[in-house]
Amino acid sequence: MIKARVFSGNEWSALTEATFLTDSVAASKDNLVISKINYRPAAASDEEINAGYQNRNDFEYIELMNIGENNINLSGVIFDKGVDFKFNNGASKIIKTGQRVLLVENLEAFIFRYGSGLPVLGEFESNSNLSNGGERILLLDNEGTTIRDFEYDDDSPWPESADGDGYALVLKNPQSNPDHKLAESWESSPLIGGEPGQEGKGVTFADWQLSNFSTSELTNSSISGPSANPDKDTLTNMEEFLSGNDPKLFNTSDKFLSIMIEKNDNDELLQNAVLQIKINSDAMKSLNWKILISEDGRNWSDAQTRIEHTNTVQLENRNVLMSYRIKGNITNERLLFKIETSL
Repeated sequence: MIKARVFSGNEWSALTEATFLTDSVAASKDNLVISKINYRPAAASDEEINAGYQNRNDFEYIELMNIGENNINLSGVIFDKGVDFKFNNGASKIIKTGQRVLLVENLEAFIFRYGSGLPVLGEFESNSNLSNGGERILLLDNEGTTIRDFEYDDDSPWPESADGDGYALVLKNPQSNPDHKLAESWESSPLIGGEPGQEGKGVTFADWQLSNFSTSELTNSSISGPSANPDKDTLTNMEEFLSGNDPKLFNTSDKFLSIMIEKNDNDELLQNAVLQIKINSDAMKSLNWKILISEDGRNWSDAQTRIEHTNTVQLENRNVLMSYRIKGNITNERLLFKIETSL
């Protein structure tokens, strides 16, 4: 900040102040992304209601991220559609490289739910908030040029769990600057609330238990414990977590591990067997798991030397389908495979 007066004749002029932001570049479509949108947060808890925050809209937020190599100057940047906000009114006009910042609907409610110390620049202006059914989001730079212009939705192919369950819309791989208009560029956050202002630590088995079981169920290990099977299918809770399935929904179509015979481009069967595993990309990072192989169903060993990874396909809700080819010719009358898991 520079302060100056001009001396003219026998008098000094009034004090003039000007702020110059250095070591930063203007916000643009190349360096600024909208990284999370929590348009329908989880309903208020009893504690939050007692504190005066009864409307789930109170907890809405938008997160932005600097994906560029320089600090970003937000002077003159505005949200013109979806919510109203002039960044000149924000707590800071600078976003450092790699930093995430937040705009929130109700600052007091947001702090009550998420705690203080998060990088909040300000509250939505003009009594605006995010639509539960989807709407256009328009972010403009200081010259009125579009930075982001897209419309999110609460129906498929957009992630539907962001509508009402409390999960946030999360931009996949934000550093790659994906197209915000494409539903496939977005996914649901692994945790309810979306971990605003943070990259996200992923989901642990304990997190998953809290999201899927009531308070009374959490105290009963025969329902919520790692080896429990409350829906009476073939998977334990730990396997349900790893495979991205619902522990309370019996569904014969749910698959964790399957074996198929590979086909060529003419849909003709080949002599190669392929393992396919549906697995949750967050759970696979927090659990110890491996594929085991057996010829008799009694003696099991690590299958790593007998298989090779060939492909991974992205599915919904942060699940992936991983394919492995069995190496060499199969001379055994039968080969058995299973997944071993541990915390």
